Amino acid sequence: GSVSIDALFSLTQDGVLAEEFLDRFTMLEPLKYTVLLSSISQTHDLASYLQRYTNQKIVVAVGGGGFSIKRALFNPESYKNVSVGGMLEGLGRLFSQGGTRVFTYPNITPEGQILPASIPDGDEQPLYEFLVRTGAIVPISSSYLSPEARNWKTNLQFRLGSTEVRDLIAQGSAEWEMYMPPTVATIAKSQGWFGRLRNGETFTANVWHFLAGL
Repeated sequence: GSVSIDALFSLTQDGVLAEEFLDRFTMLEPLKYTVLLSSISQTHDLASYLQRYTNQKIVVAVGGGGFSIKRALFNPESYKNVSVGGMLEGLGRLFSQGGTRVFTYPNITPEGQILPASIPDGDEQPLYEFLVRTGAIVPISSSYLSPEARNWKTNLQFRLGSTEVRDLIAQGSAEWEMYMPPTVATIAKSQGWFGRLRNGETFTANVWHFLAGL
């Protein structure tokens, strides 16, 4: 569930993969967030890992921006490697014994409009509705958002996800600064981060493959 920075630096003389991660850690530092770095890619595996170290309830909070719970939890393709039970087994392991719940926050459109969290359609919708009725999935109303996030005049930082911000940086647009906390944007510019993105280079896929192979 963890990887040492020494291991990342040992890959190359310049530490390209390590630099990619260290940049992100340094950006999060002024926000005082706790960071968990792991190769766990599926929610049910993450819940199982955390349950090894606590006897308390586990809440996975998702949503905001253009988040799609169908893509995140109800996509059968993402469960192909889950033994023989597929998505049903994965969701069963996630919510087994009632120890884990998923809170879904409202989405905020690029225009600043607050929308209820998206719900799956098609064959997955009855399963989603059952999990909501049993309290395994809890849709959060907009009243739980901060006043800043609820107001379209002040919620600019909450509108885009990391993918959209990364695309703005790659395009050389200065608009990416509007979608980040000012402290982080100032540090990012002063340190000259994201130069690789502006040059059309990215190592994100390499980083992911490296972690997945640990």
